[in-house]
Amino acid sequence: MKKLVFGLLATIILGCVGNAQITEKKIGIKENDVYKITVDESFLKKILEEQLRKDKNDVVLTKFEIIKDVYENKTSDEYYILLAQNESGSTKIAFVLQLNSKDEFVVSLKDDVLLRGTCTCSGCTRGCNPKREIDSDKEIVWKCSACSNRGTCTKSVTVSSTVD
Repeated sequence: MKKLVFGLLATIILGCVGNAQITEKKIGIKENDVYKITVDESFLKKILEEQLRKDKNDVVLTKFEIIKDVYENKTSDEYYILLAQNESGSTKIAFVLQLNSKDEFVVSLKDDVLLRGTCTCSGCTRGCNPKREIDSDKEIVWKCSACSNRGTCTKSVTVSSTVD
């Protein structure tokens, strides 16, 4: 019996120690309808370039911005994303931000890994932007806008660790 109790306690303790803490990170703020990134951009660069490397996309991100958009289903529902891109604009990666009651843009992380998925669009410098839409099944999904210069746009979506 003692071995059983000890085994259960050891399992619980090791399980608690091994679990990383989920944190909410402030990325930016909204002031008078202007969106400002307040987090050190080197943090964004690190987590997003790491995600791109996992997808076998070795680019250097140089531009970061917060964007407000509406879903691609002709509704007025708004959402916010952090959009990062390389120098030429041929690769763009985005993730959804939450706007809290203090007009702060936040994101949930676990061990500096985004808990929500990302969308990478690459292939052309005009268009090929990450967007959100509500599909025919009423699910919110990522898409890439069309290239306006007849290029080919490729989409890569990472799986979300939480419900999106």
